[in-house]
Amino acid sequence: NDMAQGAAEEDGSCWTNDERRTCYVVRHAESRYNAAVKSLSLRAMMGERDHGLSEHGRSQCEALRTLLKELADSGDGDAIAMLEAPWLSSPLRRALATAALVRRGGGTIVALPDGREHCVAPLFARDSEGTPKDHIAVALATELGGVEDTDVDVSNIDGDCWWHVAETASSVRRRLASLLDELYARSEDRPAVFVGHSRALRDMFNHFGLQGGLLSRRCIANCAVVKVALRGDCLLGHNNNNNKDALPRGGGASILEAELLFGSSYK
Repeated sequence: NDMAQGAAEEDGSCWTNDERRTCYVVRHAESRYNAAVKSLSLRAMMGERDHGLSEHGRSQCEALRTLLKELADSGDGDAIAMLEAPWLSSPLRRALATAALVRRGGGTIVALPDGREHCVAPLFARDSEGTPKDHIAVALATELGGVEDTDVDVSNIDGDCWWHVAETASSVRRRLASLLDELYARSEDRPAVFVGHSRALRDMFNHFGLQGGLLSRRCIANCAVVKVALRGDCLLGHNNNNNKDALPRGGGASILEAELLFGSSYK
């Protein structure tokens, strides 16, 4: 397990809510793009966009699903919480498919565009160029091939092109701050589960509480599960006039600590 304490409070902050809440984050299963990178297949990398899961990725989903059910049956509190939780996901196909296959029959998956992977370049980030909002549900159904009838809530997505090619670092930080606030808000009554991406999750850990820890420096493996403790710090009275990278925070959630679960490992 990797356990790390969150960062100290910022000078000049007024903490109006320090309630501790728990959520779980899962990296998506192996995608066809991941498999293409391993095999050095440029054709497979460039042949589609918003890649779905490889066959090995589907097997990873089934393995995690089975593990969660077995552990829940034996009384494991984290496994029970995950199976009973609301599931959230990046709108990218590999993440939605992972959520659908692991959770099977668990109800609607809520797509959160702030949790998408960074689309760093138009040529070598084809997997992070998304599917237009109105086609996401159909694309997921095609990807799953009738294995699951999964509902996807896309109401949080504004417009067809919800991803940004060559996104700036400041833009990434702003949306990850919003994602963390959303995870905190949706974990009020019970822990939520979010399925996301290696780089985005690593940056979230780095910027909002676990600077210097392993989770902020290394990629977690496909289908790895991390238990995250959050604090909802509503920051008031900050003077950010001299900081061009200052983040406009809503709920201002921060990460207190995080722990790899169920034998999960780094890439």
